[in-house]
Formats: sequence, C-alpha cells, structure tokens
Amino acid sequence: MKLWSLVFSILVFSINALAKVEVEMKNSVDVGTALNLQLEDLVVLKNQSADTIRSVLDMDLPFKDDTISKDDILAWLKSALQERPDLRNISFKIPQAIQVTNSKGLSLAQIKQRFENRLTIKCGECSFKIQISNVPEVTAKSVMLEWKDIPVSGAFMLPVTTKEGQNISWISGQIKAQRQVIKTSKVIRANDTILDSDLIFETADISFSKDYFVRKSDLIGKKVARFMTMGTLITSNDIQREYDVKQGQTVKTVVGNESFEISLQTVAQDSGVTGDVIRVRNTVNQKVLTARIMDKGMVRIE
Repeated sequence: MKLWSLVFSILVFSINALAKVEVEMKNSVDVGTALNLQLEDLVVLKNQSADTIRSVLDMDLPFKDDTISKDDILAWLKSALQERPDLRNISFKIPQAIQVTNSKGLSLAQIKQRFENRLTIKCGECSFKIQISNVPEVTAKSVMLEWKDIPVSGAFMLPVTTKEGQNISWISGQIKAQRQVIKTSKVIRANDTILDSDLIFETADISFSKDYFVRKSDLIGKKVARFMTMGTLITSNDIQREYDVKQGQTVKTVVGNESFEISLQTVAQDSGVTGDVIRVRNTVNQKVLTARIMDKGMVRIE
C-alpha cells in the first residue's frame, strides 16, 4: 500500500511539473531610475503565451541593490505566491545572481521589452519591430506608462504619467507588425470561386492592414469580387458578400408592433445583410420605404 502511495505521489508531482511553463530569468538587466523595477523586466518572455505574460506584468519588486541574489528572488516569489496564485503555473529558471544597471531616467531597453510583452498579448502570432523616436528626460523617481491605447501597429504616443495619473510627457515612435496571412498563389479573376490551390500562406507586413485572413476555411468556396494578381493580400473587400437580401429581390415586408402586424410584398432597392437598413419599393403604390433586414428575404419597416 505504501508503495502504491509513493508511486501515486511521484506521478502527481510529475504531472504538475509537466504542466508548468518554464520561464528563464536574465543574468543582467538595464532599467531606468524613473520606473519601478518589475518582474517582467527580469524574465525572458519571447515565445511565451499571452497567459504567461499576463501573469508577470505589473508586479513591482522591492530590490534596490545592483545585484539580486537567487535567494532574494526565491524569498520574494514565496511571498508573491500568496497574492498571485497564477505564478504557480510558472517554473522560474533563476541564475545565481542578476546584475542590475540603472540608467538615469527612462531606459530604452526596459521600455522596448515592456512594449514587446504587451503587443504579444494582443497578437501572439505577430512579430514586431518597435522604433522609438522620442524618450523624454524624466527626473521623477517613479512614473507610470499608460498602455491602454497602444496600437498593434502604426504610430504611437505612450503617455508618461505620475502615479496619480497626471500626464508628464510622451514616448513616441512607430510599430511595424508582421504575421502569417493568406495571399493569392496565382491570378484570380472577378467572380471566380476560390479553391485551396489559389491560396498560400506568407509572412507579410500588416502594419497598415487590419483586414486580412489567417484561415483558408474562411475563403475556400467564396467568390472573388475583383481581379487579383498573384501575391495579393486578400481582404474582406476582395470577397463577394453573401447578402441576405439582394437588390431587385422580392421580399416579405413586415409592418406593425406587438398589438398588430401586417405583411406585404416589396422589391428591394438595395442589397444588404441582417441588421442593414435598405430601401424597398411597395409594388402596389410604388412608394419607396426604409426597412431593416431581419432575416433572409425578410425586412421590417421601422
């Protein structure tokens, strides 16, 4: 019985160990005196999941010395686990010591890493190139960076604020994002039906395109709206919309409320999908009315 109990304990321990994500800590780090040292500054988060990255964000560390020992890190982690149980899912690979270099004000390296972390949460399949054109001189000992409005790509202005939320200055620059997207493998003509062989995956710059496809299943069988050359990034505008109501179609038109309701036949003057407002023509008196599409072939006059 004791043998089975021991085997079971070893098995449970092994499963728990396998379930953990291993995150490596750096041997050295360059941080600024204007920002509090945080856990995310010390760990390597490249190729980690969004959940793992979220677990280590916004956790201030109490260390002030130029060298942080392994024992110091372990003691802090033991205490932090009480408030952040999600850290139990991470196995930290800790060096014997971490050397800390303090740059005056804001550290460019520290800011770039924090950018990478938050951008990866927004798009885990993307790779980013962050160009920072302006880092203000900040003399305050402790400031905050307001990340909520940072885009996945394009120009940015990152507010630098006091802990009370008062704006001090801005960090500005440009973000370029790349990811695997779907392009045409050959020339496709308008009204052609898309086949699997018409599509290829390629890494492309999506900095100025928020409308793209990443699954072939979303495209195969759809009709093309325009002529496309080989290597064209496919967007929703390139695909013919599947309308619930088409221009010239006879549709059931409902008029009324909870107390009474009548229906009549009208002819759609526009095409649209459910929720769109279109014009319909009454076939009896030829009046043109405005109606909302409720379902395929059905509209309601509001």
